[in-house]
This record gives sequence, structure tokens and C-alpha cells, in this order.
Amino acid sequence: MNARVNDYRVLWRAALSHTSAFDSGIVRWGGLFIAIAIGAPVWYVQGLGATMVLAWCMAWGVVLVTWTWRFIPGALKLNSPANAKLVPGVRRRLVELACLVWFVAMAGIALTAYASNGTVGMWLLWIMLCTVGSALSAAGHQAGGAMILVACVGAVFLGDLSESAHATLSPPSIVALVLLACGGLIAVAVRAIFPEGGDRHWRMIERRVRIIAEPGKPDPMLQALAGAQSRGWYAASLRRDCARRDSRRLVLHALGPAHHFGELLLGLGLFAGVLLVLAIFTTWRTGGEAVRDIGWLFASTLMFLPVATTLRLNELVGAYPDEQALVRLAPAMPGAQAPFNHHLGRSLLLQAFMGWALATGTALLLAALGGADAATLARVASICCLALPIMEAPLRNHALRAPSTVLGPLVLLGASIGASIAFGFALRAVSGLPAMPVAAVASLAIAAVAVMRGLRMMDASPFAFPARRMD
Repeated sequence: MNARVNDYRVLWRAALSHTSAFDSGIVRWGGLFIAIAIGAPVWYVQGLGATMVLAWCMAWGVVLVTWTWRFIPGALKLNSPANAKLVPGVRRRLVELACLVWFVAMAGIALTAYASNGTVGMWLLWIMLCTVGSALSAAGHQAGGAMILVACVGAVFLGDLSESAHATLSPPSIVALVLLACGGLIAVAVRAIFPEGGDRHWRMIERRVRIIAEPGKPDPMLQALAGAQSRGWYAASLRRDCARRDSRRLVLHALGPAHHFGELLLGLGLFAGVLLVLAIFTTWRTGGEAVRDIGWLFASTLMFLPVATTLRLNELVGAYPDEQALVRLAPAMPGAQAPFNHHLGRSLLLQAFMGWALATGTALLLAALGGADAATLARVASICCLALPIMEAPLRNHALRAPSTVLGPLVLLGASIGASIAFGFALRAVSGLPAMPVAAVASLAIAAVAVMRGLRMMDASPFAFPARRMD
């Protein structure tokens, strides 16, 4: 028994060590932040008892998130076809550990049926669909996408179910039966997630590679969606920039073909289309008046795209060091260290700003099409300005071999947003000025200071290209 527990401990640590620092930080600090943000209002409104039940559920929820987003991706790397066939017991132990952790966490949530009158049974089914579907998708299994789709549709209609439907799955005895049924399903799903070599194992790996991008490489999902038209657009832009000897654009081509104008427009169009579908669906369910009240929130979520593309731009700087060495020999490039780094920094900054400007314009357009008034448009513009400090993320010493991390820029962005909003509400309490425009101005000031600091750092750093060559 002690040997088996030791195997579980070693495999758990090894699987978690294969995940990125960003995912680990999000799980650790994101769970704590969400617990405080949700627990404080619940304590104020419903009292200590409801808060303790919520904290208990959220603690097990963090275990499930860790299982889904950290353990399963790392365990898939441990269960390579060679290991599954040649390493004694590794696949069997991974299957046992995955089932055990998931079932214990679900049982912990199911115990709240004895402490509350909530719809625990329904939530167990929904959590099962989300976690198991995500795990199957991470493994490259076809059933994962269908389960996630069912979970998304179920989340929309979960609140519309009748009280009798919720009451049917609320008794502790029924919850126990639901938990046992979910346990049987996870046992089948985990065996599919960890195949034991063979052709099916290799096919799952191929599907996983097609849908999941490796750090610093082009996103295969975007490449598949873009097709020949977007690749032709990139090739035409490369020929045009070479003919014009446009040094600002040529230096960005050293980052590879993954981050160009066509890809930005494609991602923006896809994201805007999803938001339009959500808005139409919400209008159908709740009425146009409700959507006009929260339409600014739909539009503001477009800010996710420039934040993500800017962070990815930072990672792509180190993706093609061999090509970057040739870029320094181009006649259009500055020959000295400080001018070259300043030139690169300005190009990265303009590329990041272009993505922000496109997302901001699309967000304002969506809000205007939704019937937003001038005050709502000003609110959307203010929220868009809160994301500006992220533009500083690519401005750093790229010559160092230390891997870039997205956790630091995200933490700084969160601190900037919090400080700007707090400053806006504090000034409103003193002078009566509107809070969000003041917060937007504060974010502009923070972004300006951060960008100037980043440019000075790049000017004082060694030659940025080839990137990540120095310890």
C-alpha cells in the first residue's frame, strides 16, 4: 500500500511539473481571488453557514480545476506510447490516480447535499460534463468536444428548469446514485484518455497536435481556419515589405508567419461572431431591454483578444533565432545595438497597439449596433482603455535565455486595472467626476509610464536578435 501511495505521489508531481508556470499561477492565485470575490458578498447576504458551504465546494473545485488543466495534460505526456508499453505499471497507476482524485473531489462536492437545499445533483452532472469533456479534448478524443458543447448548452438552460426537476436530484440518496453513475463514467473516460500504445494512441496524439499549439509556434487551429487565403495574404505582405524595404514591418517577419494582420482579423472576426450569437440568444431568452442593459459587457469581452495576442507576441520573439540572426544583416536594419533594439521595441509596440485598436473599434461597433447610447459607448471605451498597460509586455530584454512568462504581465495588468478603478471611484467620491473615464485616464498614464520604461530597458539591453542566446 505504501508503495502504491508513493507511486501516486511521484506521478502527481511529475504530471504537474509538465504544465506551464502560467497555468499553475492561474490555478493558485485565480482560485483564491475568485473565492474572496464570491465569498465576501455571500457572507454579507446569506451569512456564515452559506459561506462555509461555498468555501468547501470551491476548495474541491480547485482540485478539479487542477486535475483538468494541470494533471491531465501533464499525465498525457507521461503516458507516451513508449511508456505505456515499456514502463511497468505506469499507465495503470495513471488511470487509478486520475479516477481517484476526480471521484474524491466530486464526492466532496456531493457532501454539501447534507448541508444545503441546493441543486447538488444537477451541478454534479454539469461539473462531470465540463471536467471529463475537457480532459477528453486535451487527450485528442472526439467525444470531448461534444461533452463540452452539451455542458455549455446545459449551463444556459440550467436556471430555466422547474423546481420539481431540481428537487428530483436534490435528496442525498439520489445525489449518491448520481455520484456512482458519474464514477462509472469517469472510469470509462480515463481509460480512453490513457490508451496503451497502438494505432489509436498515435491517432489521438496527432489530433492533439492539430488542435493545441506549442509555445512559440503558430496556432494550428488558426492556421486550419485561415486556409490558403490567409497564408496568401501573409506571403503578399512579405513580398510587399521586402520590395519597400519597410524596416518596421520586416523586423516583425523575423517572428514567423503566425502573427500578422490576417490572423488578427480572423481571430477578431471569430470572436465577434461568437459574441453576436450569444447576444442574439440572450435577446431571445430575456428580451431586448435586458441585452441593452448588459450589451456593453458583451462588447467589452473583445478586450480578451488584444491581451492574448500581445502576450503571444512576446513569446514569438524567441521562436525563430536562426532567421533573426539573418535579419540583422539586412541593409534596412540599424547596425548599432541601441537603435536596433529601439526599432524592434517600437515595431512590437505598434503591432500590439494595432490589435488593441482593432478590438476597441469592433467593441464600439458592436455596442452601437446593439442600441447603446453615448454613456454606454463611453463606458465601453473606458473599459478598453483599462487594457492598454498590457502593451508593455513585449518590451523586455529578449537576449536572455530565461523563458518568457505571461503570468507577470497579467498580474501587473490586474494591479493596474484595480489601481485605476480605485482611483476613479476615490476621485468621484471627492469631486463627483465619473469614475470610469477617470480610471481610463489613469490607465493611459500607467501605460505611458510602462511603455517608456520598457523602451528604455530595451535600449540598454544587448542586441535582441538572435533572441534567447545569453544565460
